[in-house]
Amino acid sequence: MATPLPTKFKIGLVQMSMSADPEANLTKAVARIKEAARQGAALVCLPELFRTQYIGQREDHVLFDLA
Repeated sequence: MATPLPTKFKIGLVQMSMSADPEANLTKAVARIKEAARQGAALVCLPELFRTQYIGQREDHVLFDLA
């Protein structure tokens, strides 16, 4: 018999600044996910395009493919 799904769970929402270095952004995101999990989060949401600087900061058509 399957275990019933929980009716309530804790969500972690990550707000972070991103640098131009995708690997540094990934490292920071992983640290924030681990921190949220230690605080009981079962689901963690990251900012959109967290590995890059937000494309809306400047209009650079090269970055449009990231979206």
